[in-house]
Amino acid sequence: MCSEPAHFFPCRRSDKNGRVLDCNGTRPRVYWRGFSREQFEEGRCAVKRLSLLWFGHWHFGKAFRVRNRNRVRRSSRPMKKLHFLVGEWKGEGWTEFVPGQRRTSPINESVQPKLGGMVLLVEGLGKVKVPGKEEVVTHNALGILSYDQKAQVYRLQTHLVSGQSADAEATFTEGGSRWRFQPSPTMSIRYTVKLTDKGEWFERGEMSQDGKTWRQFHEMTLQKVK
Repeated sequence: MCSEPAHFFPCRRSDKNGRVLDCNGTRPRVYWRGFSREQFEEGRCAVKRLSLLWFGHWHFGKAFRVRNRNRVRRSSRPMKKLHFLVGEWKGEGWTEFVPGQRRTSPINESVQPKLGGMVLLVEGLGKVKVPGKEEVVTHNALGILSYDQKAQVYRLQTHLVSGQSADAEATFTEGGSRWRFQPSPTMSIRYTVKLTDKGEWFERGEMSQDGKTWRQFHEMTLQKVK
């Protein structure tokens, strides 16, 4: 009886008092709790249709959620190689872009997983006290670490407070990970990061003008505090 709308009765009409009459001019027989058989069937069919709609929504919604969860797991799996960086770090480092002009300062690094672990957000800040002056910022950077599924490479996007930015690709070695990029056609910069036997974050930065001879300009050692 649910093949067509249950409320479709072409010869049903109402009397002068507004009571519904059947095709033969009589009131419909009460079937259950004041409802006629047709009204009861109409309600039953409506409930059936709603149940089918709910089941379809739940079934396909569940399949979509499972597929999306599996996709997130596949995307975040390569990032587990870098999860040793997650946390709050403090230590000391130095920078020497010009030989003989080294600056040493305390450095704080914060690494937090985002988007279910598919991305790592890295925030670094270093300050040094200058006699007679306020603290001078020597290091202020934001980095986004991710894995490119299509190209199957790790990528690092860095942004400095000076407005400079760079895109780097990473490779993994026995000593840890290495990030390399070219800020200009004649300059290459690479950073090597590893976890020491003491559980410290050790980082070394080098620059080269020919891609063969490298000069160290940066180093830092951090301890995990949180």
